[in-house]
Amino acid sequence: MTAAFLAVLLAGCASGGHSGNLADVLNDARAHPENRLADEVACERSMNARTGDFAYKAFFAGLLSVPEAEGGRAFCSAIIEAVIAGDLSQAEQDAFRTPSEVRGRAPVGTLLRAVIVAHERLYGQQAQKPSQAQSCSCGE
Repeated sequence: MTAAFLAVLLAGCASGGHSGNLADVLNDARAHPENRLADEVACERSMNARTGDFAYKAFFAGLLSVPEAEGGRAFCSAIIEAVIAGDLSQAEQDAFRTPSEVRGRAPVGTLLRAVIVAHERLYGQQAQKPSQAQSCSCGE
């Protein structure tokens, strides 16, 4: 079920156009990294617009070790980071155009690894911010 959900979700990622779908969001993030925050919000909107029985927020919350309510936000932040950092290429995104029977499951693994690595990188950056502020010897 998880692989099927990701395949459906990311099949849209490979399409072009300007329909406001996740594909457009990822393409915008790749072309305009300065739009990161707007793309994260657009990603969340795209995810929230999806229908179906799969509890994607719970899945991503478990995958990324965040509270369930933050699962969608954490995924969107991480996938945008992965795209901007070059960890998820256009070719890897385009692989989801091919039916899973032909492409296999490797692209799903590639995507999940990129999302996990990007999430850890973002989490590490956030964890460093307080210590940097404490180590500031401004005005001494």
